[in-house]
Amino acid sequence: MLTALQSEPAVEPLKEIPVTAPSKVKTKTVAPMTLEEKVLDYINRHPMGVKVSEMEEALHETRMKIGFVAKALLEDGKVQKMDNIYFPVK
Repeated sequence: MLTALQSEPAVEPLKEIPVTAPSKVKTKTVAPMTLEEKVLDYINRHPMGVKVSEMEEALHETRMKIGFVAKALLEDGKVQKMDNIYFPVK
């Protein structure tokens, strides 16, 4: 308890702390993958091989489109094909 002769300790007022706004965040624009990139990526993730019919549901595209793209990848030497199964190039 404080007596009349004693005074309360001085309380310093709060100091303002300058806050700097965060610098602008650089965002990287990601372009959607083309069907060719999707098919190549899918084949590369399946080293045991994959059929066009298996890619149809996973890639949400028609068998005809995927087959056309897979054939182009084969002709470009980006994938291998044995029977009806596409394999990544080793």
